[in-house]
Amino acid sequence: MSGVISIEGDSYGVGKEVGHFWGNYFTHLRDSNDKRHAALYRDYKSWLTDERNDRKDSAKQHLLKDEFPGIWDEIAGMLEGVNDTEIGFKATLGGLFACCLGESDETWSNYACSTTVLRDHAGYIMVHSDEYLSPVPLLAANVSLEKDNSILKFFSISHPFQLLGSAAGCNKGFAIQGNSIGCDREIFDSGHQRVPKTVFSRLLLEQSTPKAVADLYRKHPCSLPNHHAFITSKGVYSLEVRPCEVQNGKNRVDLTKIELQPGEAFNHTNHFKSDETTPKWCYRDQTESPRRLQALETYVKDATEVSALETAFNSFAHNYRPTPRKRLHHTMSGIFTFVVKAKGQPSLKTISFSFGAC
Repeated sequence: MSGVISIEGDSYGVGKEVGHFWGNYFTHLRDSNDKRHAALYRDYKSWLTDERNDRKDSAKQHLLKDEFPGIWDEIAGMLEGVNDTEIGFKATLGGLFACCLGESDETWSNYACSTTVLRDHAGYIMVHSDEYLSPVPLLAANVSLEKDNSILKFFSISHPFQLLGSAAGCNKGFAIQGNSIGCDREIFDSGHQRVPKTVFSRLLLEQSTPKAVADLYRKHPCSLPNHHAFITSKGVYSLEVRPCEVQNGKNRVDLTKIELQPGEAFNHTNHFKSDETTPKWCYRDQTESPRRLQALETYVKDATEVSALETAFNSFAHNYRPTPRKRLHHTMSGIFTFVVKAKGQPSLKTISFSFGAC
């Protein structure tokens, strides 16, 4: 498939290939005459060269080294890969680590993604858009990871200088995406004591079932709330993760099977549907995500098969306005469609990039 690369190796080697990709990509952005490219290059140069020698990041680094050495190896490999290229600056460990985590005050204040899952006569379809304040490039990769004397294979969509799977992905058991959920300041500020959310997005691609993903979240406290939708050959699942909701500061994890009849859809944006009016689980603009969800449901309500759903979802993206001055598609990094048949394995059907196929 055009725009999808292949990555293989052990944890360090996979990370190094990811680092090479982004280092070379941003080398081209540096030499571009496009003002948008130049601005993105400056932003990432500033982030990647910041040492970030603060207690919160140091605590998370030690946590990853101790509990997830394979993930730490991927980050170390990525750092070497970036600095092997002609990107034009030397990335620091602290700067790259902060980009991998993608957790900042800005993240706490505003984030957006939209998802529709449809059942048709052959199986299930999931369309997901990756949205933020403005688009960024994405890496789509077929990954073969050498781990514990075996080969793990999965497909990943990830953001610049982040761990694989940070946007979406699939393996032989399920396709999955993530809807970031807001939270109050107390939960956000205490996140440095828990496992970064992007670590879960990476590790869950090594799991075989939605239940295994839920168990992963139950075992390790997560830094931020999150929602996942899964499509599998056996059905659709919704997973809600609320940090610090059970004993010892662990996550409250709710895994639910969504029963859909052919032609029915499940939609989700950036709030827990059962907690729509709860300030504890929302962004500063508490009204935007419910408003976007209602618009999405209206646009896709008549779609009963994959092409109609993709058309309806794109109409939603080009017409819905999160703010009076901006349409949703101006904030999108990409739109992805995953499909799975009743007795088949999940796969990527289509993907679009705001920065072009990479």
